[in-house]
Amino acid sequence: MESPTNTRPFALAGMAGAVFFFINLVIEYRYDLFPPGSGPLFVANALGFYASMLGLLLMLVGMWRARAAGDGRFGRLSLGFFIAAWTALILGGFISLFTGNADFFLLAVGGLGGLLGSLLTGIAVVFARRWTGWQRFAPLAQGLFIPSMMILRGTPEPTFVIEVVWMAFWFLTSLALYTMSKEPVAGPVAPAN
Repeated sequence: MESPTNTRPFALAGMAGAVFFFINLVIEYRYDLFPPGSGPLFVANALGFYASMLGLLLMLVGMWRARAAGDGRFGRLSLGFFIAAWTALILGGFISLFTGNADFFLLAVGGLGGLLGSLLTGIAVVFARRWTGWQRFAPLAQGLFIPSMMILRGTPEPTFVIEVVWMAFWFLTSLALYTMSKEPVAGPVAPAN
């Protein structure tokens, strides 16, 4: 079933965000720019991450507009919680960048809330059945990936490969939103005089 509104711009923002996040990962790992850090390259890289995360946030808003998680309370709460947690993570990271406080509470709230919100949203999308085919399972795959890696590895610390695959799942979820969106319908063409 296609979404009731054109959410393709939101999906494109998510795809761009995932690609830009990947580029920032390459820079972060290449130049050892892990938090807490300092210097202009660290700040530029961190701002790049937050810009890419804004693109991913827009994709989540697109999923909300498309009602991908359904019209029921569980779907709305799950996706709303995910959006709120992701927003907290972006704000917390941005604030901590300029205060130098790497333990800012919004980072923990946003990180844990994002994991839970992602998983619940994936479950809601599957049960809502508004999306079909592989698109229906893309958000769940994205939501399961990081918790699975944490359990398998026994540590919450990511690696470059894990973060790259995670962004591939974000890209896939954005692509699912894109393919399930309606294109704008062109109006009637006026006859030429």
